[in-house]
Order: sequence, then C-alpha cells, then structure tokens
Amino acid sequence: MLRNRYPFWYRAGLLTVRIFAREQKFSVKNNGGIITQRRRVTEKTRGSSSAALRLCVRFTWIAGRTRAVFMAAAYFVVFCAAIPTALAGPYDPPPTYYNSATGTGATLKNQLRSIMTSGQIPRSYGDFRYSAKITDADPNIPGNILLVYNRASVSGVWNQGGQLPWNREHVWPQSLQPGSASNGTKGNLGDPHALRPANTQINSDRGHRAFGFENTSGSYRTIGNDYFYPGDADRGDIARQLFYSTTRYASSNLTL
Repeated sequence: MLRNRYPFWYRAGLLTVRIFAREQKFSVKNNGGIITQRRRVTEKTRGSSSAALRLCVRFTWIAGRTRAVFMAAAYFVVFCAAIPTALAGPYDPPPTYYNSATGTGATLKNQLRSIMTSGQIPRSYGDFRYSAKITDADPNIPGNILLVYNRASVSGVWNQGGQLPWNREHVWPQSLQPGSASNGTKGNLGDPHALRPANTQINSDRGHRAFGFENTSGSYRTIGNDYFYPGDADRGDIARQLFYSTTRYASSNLTL
C-alpha cells in the first residue's frame, strides 16, 4: 500500500525517520544502569530528550510530504540525532565545568581540586541532619530516605521521637581524619559529599574498618577484623565518595 501511494523519495525518507526513531528509543531506554537518587541521572532526565525527539519526528513526517522541503527534513533528522546528548539533565555539570581538567596524574588531581573548590559553599556536619532528606531521598516514599549499606527506607526526620534510628556515617572514618566532628564542623568531616545516613547499629559495626574487597559481592558485612563490605548497591557510590575526599581534601592527608 505504501509503495503504491507514495514515490520512492518519500518512502526512503520515511524509512530513515522510522529507523532513527527506533534507535533513539533504544538508546534512551538503555541509558544508564542502576539508578539512585544520589548524584546519578534519574528517570526524569529522559523526558526532555524524548519530547524533543517526538517533535523532530513529527516535523520530518510533515516536511517529507513535499519534495521541495525533503532535503531540509533530512538535515533536520541529522540535527535531531544530537538531541539526547545536547540536552542537559538536572544532575549534569555545566557544559564547561571540566574544561580545565586537561592533565594527567598529579596535575589532573590538582586541576580537579581547583574545579571542585571554586564556588563551593561549605556545609557543616550539623547541616546533614536535614540535607539527607534531599541527597538520600527515597524516590518511592516522599519524606523517607534510603540508608547506606542496608538500603532501609526510614523517615528523613532527624531524631524522630527522641530516638536516632539513623545517624551520620563518615564514609572516610572520623577517627582517621584530623580533628573531630561537631554540628559546626566543616571540611571533609562535615561535607555532605563525604557523609551518608546509616542505621546506628550498622554504623557502629563498621567502625573504622577499611572497605574491601574488589572481588567481594553480596550484601553488607564485616570481613574478618579489619574490613567491611558496603554491599553491591552502595559500593560504587562509596568508591566515588572516597575519591572525592582524597581529591578535594588532599591537604588533610587523606590518601587511599
């Protein structure tokens, strides 16, 4: 039916649009792996790309109906192909944020430290009592947070009912950093990028044990007397937090 009603140039253009739309749908669907609220792209970041894609496909369909603008439609398809990467999500850095990170080794580390320090507003250890409701929010239960290690969903209200169902875990153990934490403490001891809400007992069980090992899998647990495994769901975020601390606060002699 399509072959009889429309000329070859139109059928070719329509096929191009269909292939493009199918490929974009696949790439959007498979963009990213496990998604959490903490410093990762969320499902919501995909909506803008999908809406723009639908607009492109609709425009190309209409334009393709006339021979005069068929080439314009073809160029528009090429333009649309860049949309999923051109539109920034709410957790993406500014387009030029990493432009000065051009070195390697120690040079790159210093460049990243400069980037992270510039314009940063230091937060305190006390602030995390309330900011955890944002950084570790449970996307499925409004007002709840997800605890590190056991992934339990609990109320994000600090000290609810005069109890501490969760407290503030220093991913880099407090005892292995200079100084001690109080509600007014800033630096790595109070930086929300280096803190996680945790079940009070699990936090105590972990103590100052180092994280291990790279070939470990499963749920959180202690390993012998000296190591602690954070669990499969948190190992990636924990690693990134440690790299952040040793880069941002290298002057505090935090070395991995």
